[in-house]
Amino acid sequence: MNKQKLASATSAAPKISRRSVLAGGVIALAAPALARNRSLRVGVPNAYPFARMRGARAEGIIADPVKYAFSQSKYSLEFVQMQLDNIYRSVENGSLDGGLVMTPVGGRGARATYLDPVVQEYSVLLVRRDYEVPIQSIEDLSKVRLGGRLGFFYRSLPLDLAESIKRNATDAETIRDLLIDNIDVAIVGGIKVMHELQAEGVMLYLRETGLAVGQVGLGAAMSNIVGATVDRNRLNAALTSYLNSSRWPLLLQQHASSTLVRTPRLL
Repeated sequence: MNKQKLASATSAAPKISRRSVLAGGVIALAAPALARNRSLRVGVPNAYPFARMRGARAEGIIADPVKYAFSQSKYSLEFVQMQLDNIYRSVENGSLDGGLVMTPVGGRGARATYLDPVVQEYSVLLVRRDYEVPIQSIEDLSKVRLGGRLGFFYRSLPLDLAESIKRNATDAETIRDLLIDNIDVAIVGGIKVMHELQAEGVMLYLRETGLAVGQVGLGAAMSNIVGATVDRNRLNAALTSYLNSSRWPLLLQQHASSTLVRTPRLL
């Protein structure tokens, strides 16, 4: 590009004034383009049954209700498979329009625009099928060997009990510890991990207690740039409509999750 063309391109570029900066510090320059094409790039983690990629489309018990909600506001979604950590980072810095299987916990709520959660993921308690020690309270948990995930916060547990947990980098390691009697009780995700354990036949050797020690709401989030341009109330209303319709139980059945989306007793 020669100097004359560069000068012309520079003079034609939109000028960003102080008024274009939102109170939260997000530049709304992208809003006119978004309003014109109503197309969003959305990150999808490999987190079945919540969401996964099938060719160019996303599917799952979070993906489908979110797709429906945006379709009711005439948005088209382009899905990109990404690691969940990268989805959080890209949505929060504005380089990605949105993401699936996200939660606002841990101070993330201000760094992106979250829709209402689609599901609650409970941290449920599993024991070996032959385990006979009764567990009905936090006091009971203080008398057994607990296993859980590194970096996870279980809000029902007091600090001293949380510090006694045998922590692993993956749920698979925690389940292995339970099966070989290194721990008495495993704390795992009540939907995703339980879905995997059932599919692999591992639940033949384990049983649920019907108890949980924490929960997080999972759903979709948008970058704050996009969030400033959409009607969040309308999107949430469409989500609620889907979850209250006959489509929801059929979707759960389709993804073998009918018995997993439930409300265990929180200790």
